Amino acid sequence: MKIIQVLFLYFVLSFNSNCQTDALIRFSQDKIDTKIDVLYPLINGDYHYEKYIYFKHNYWATMNSDTLSKVSDSIYRGKTVTINVNDGFVGKSPCDSLINLIRNSAASNFTASQLRDSAKVYIGYDNTEFNLSIANRLTNKEEYSLCHDDFLTLNSKWFDGQMELIKAILEKKNERYKEIVRKDSVDRQFIIQFLKDFGKCEVDYLAILELIRLDAETFLRACYGISDSEFYSIKWKLSDIPSSINTELAIESLRDTNYKSRKKRMLIRKLKR
Repeated sequence: MKIIQVLFLYFVLSFNSNCQTDALIRFSQDKIDTKIDVLYPLINGDYHYEKYIYFKHNYWATMNSDTLSKVSDSIYRGKTVTINVNDGFVGKSPCDSLINLIRNSAASNFTASQLRDSAKVYIGYDNTEFNLSIANRLTNKEEYSLCHDDFLTLNSKWFDGQMELIKAILEKKNERYKEIVRKDSVDRQFIIQFLKDFGKCEVDYLAILELIRLDAETFLRACYGISDSEFYSIKWKLSDIPSSINTELAIESLRDTNYKSRKKRMLIRKLKR
């Protein structure tokens, strides 16, 4: 049975009467996703309104949130949203496992998305060390068993740890670039190892251009020491070198080699932009 079917069954069978200390939840099925309205009780009798979607087995928070105050027996109104709590809502404990799962999973997904965006800018989207680490997120059990504030504390610590990892990987890339700049020559194996770890980020763009400028012939020989799929991945990444980075010296160095190969021509075309 699909997860969403289980959730709906749980939703119906565990119906509780609404009371002011309850969180209120409502599901509505759309063509491609499920929309979820959550009203979370505040100390003063108001509700914090949150809207989520369930899409492709993941919960996502939308930008629709508001603080709702009571205007009649069943009507609560905020700046942007008016809700009738008798319109399909079910009461749940604020720390009910279903409430926890929706709110915590959405928070975890948002945090992971932020981390991937940061990694994409600073170390490249496909960094193996980072991707293996980010896959080790807080567990499903923690998502449904922890109350939201407790989960957010753990999630914040996890976020900080992943950001420290991004900084550490970036520092290693910066040190590698400085090492390349200091070199008078490079060997083929060093370049092969670099190409296998080459990321779509500024410091690696600078490093690869310096390697080509330093010894384009050895660089081209190294390109035949990696697989075709690895080479085409590098070529694709080179398509997005920022215009602020000068590629002329690398192009000139490639042209000055005695190599007459397809890979040489492809590299020059990509670097010319």
